[in-house]
Amino acid sequence: MHTPLDESKRKIIVKLPLSVSWGDDSGSPVYLLLKKSLNGIRSASLDWLQFAQSIVKGPMNLVSSPTDPCVFTAPGIIMVIYVDDIIIISKDRETGSKVQALFNKHVPTKLTGVLEPSKDGQLKFVGRVIRRVEGSNKLLVNVLPGYLDSCFEDYGLSKLKTGKAAV
Repeated sequence: MHTPLDESKRKIIVKLPLSVSWGDDSGSPVYLLLKKSLNGIRSASLDWLQFAQSIVKGPMNLVSSPTDPCVFTAPGIIMVIYVDDIIIISKDRETGSKVQALFNKHVPTKLTGVLEPSKDGQLKFVGRVIRRVEGSNKLLVNVLPGYLDSCFEDYGLSKLKTGKAAV
């Protein structure tokens, strides 16, 4: 998420720890003007989201959802951005490939899987399993086994009986 920063809008200057020297051993503080946002900078997530929006809004006409700005839609496309993970759901492989190619022009991306409509298959995405049943146009989303165990333990819910929820 090393998003380019627009210096005309704001400047981010960081002070390096005193243990970091820069050319001399005077012990003077070193300050850097950032050209890209870094993880840990308060605005990093917003910078990344705005950068992603600038990539897909115009050429692909993807629009941010009013209820979740990380979900983008256009006819035949749904794209979800979760930190630095992106999932693209499209009516056909060509459309999904266009969105990925558009991102690749600005940010290196890696395709980690494709679910074909004519085949059974599943992908893991941010602690979820996304599965397609052959011949179906539905995607099933489940949480990975054990993914929420620590949350249940923290709230004293680990002894509850589990069951299947209606989707």
